[in-house]
Amino acid sequence: MRRYIINLLITFCMIFTVLVLIYCFTFGSMPIYMLQAIMFSSFFSSALTFLLYPKHTYSHNRILFQQILYIILVMCMIMTTIIIVSGEISLPTIIVNFLVV
Repeated sequence: MRRYIINLLITFCMIFTVLVLIYCFTFGSMPIYMLQAIMFSSFFSSALTFLLYPKHTYSHNRILFQQILYIILVMCMIMTTIIIVSGEISLPTIIVNFLVV
């Protein structure tokens, strides 16, 4: 259990750092509500890895399915966060988020 919590925290930190750096390089400054949204997205993404990858061994097809499911869930979560925070979404935003994920 301790190993899972450590992996969860490491994944959270990596995702959070990448999202903050991308946002800061793109827009320059970051409002507090955006930081909160990024923290939520990072935590949700790292929690999904905790839930989708148990200790059991699976076939290659199942692992591929889980990875595709993870990417789809993270994309939906990011799009929902963008809609909640900014109220609008465009095709370039979808493409950039897909590349980030």
